[in-house]
Amino acid sequence: MLHARSPVEVVLSNPDGALRIEVSDESDVLPLLVEPVHDIEDHGRGLPMVRDMSDQWGVVENDSGKTVWFSLSKS
Repeated sequence: MLHARSPVEVVLSNPDGALRIEVSDESDVLPLLVEPVHDIEDHGRGLPMVRDMSDQWGVVENDSGKTVWFSLSKS
């Protein structure tokens, strides 16, 4: 939300018993997975947290921007 500078849409679904969360925006700038410098940077922790907590995650480009998605299993 900080970087998109456009409306954001969040979709939750439950395919195959796993929770899937999709966040779409109108920005064509793809997110970068970088490890933040904890003593210096005050942002940049979101995508590493998604990577660490999810079973799968990814980014899909589309005609109106992009969608970042991740899934969480029941276990």
